[in-house]
Amino acid sequence: MIQIIGIKGIPIIKPGDKIAEIIYNSIQNQSPLEDEDIIVIAQSIISRAEGRVVNWTKINPTPEAIKLGKELDKDPRIVSLILNESVSISRKGHGKLIVELESGIVCANAGIDRSNSGGINLVTLLPEDPDKSAKQIKEKIKQLSGLDIGIIISDTHGRPFRNGAINVALGISGFENGILSYVGKKDLFNYELESSIINIVDELASAAELIMGESDEAIPVVLIRGYKYKIGNDTSKSLIREKKFDLFR
Repeated sequence: MIQIIGIKGIPIIKPGDKIAEIIYNSIQNQSPLEDEDIIVIAQSIISRAEGRVVNWTKINPTPEAIKLGKELDKDPRIVSLILNESVSISRKGHGKLIVELESGIVCANAGIDRSNSGGINLVTLLPEDPDKSAKQIKEKIKQLSGLDIGIIISDTHGRPFRNGAINVALGISGFENGILSYVGKKDLFNYELESSIINIVDELASAAELIMGESDEAIPVVLIRGYKYKIGNDTSKSLIREKKFDLFR
């Protein structure tokens, strides 16, 4: 049976906080870790711990940001931050910029978020290297517990043609494969599957979001127990569709 457990008691995270120890101690106080547990962590607390928080009101916008801001009816200081975090613009309109990040992630407004940032004039930027952040947390918790676990750093993303955002995996550590392929297997009617590939870490992140919430729930860490997976060293790079196969870029 799969259990999804919201971890309570996580304090407001500040730059420089020892995030792995805080998460580990909070879990141990509520539902002590077991081998192959999965910890899903909201990006916002990782960004705050790593100092990826900016006072957007103090940004001096670039000429390009000012021009785009007028076009999109968006504050040019926020636009300037988005451009600084991006390597290219995929789409623009409706007050949003769909951009590609250095990591290969394509998302709205470079993932810059005012919610749960720690102040009315503050925004969080995505972690510079979510896989590295996930790996560091995994290794520290293994050092503390001796257990092999999976780590997912998650954030909410929108999707083409669908209303509503869902949680996805920005960074992962501890999984042999973030993608589960059924290609070559037979279905109930002996048909050989040709394209059934499931993003299991995104699905786990989405399941955790049901507990995390998006406003004042104060549950930025969720423990998933009972899901069977293989321990390994896959990264979020395997989750990014190559441009030559992408119909939207």
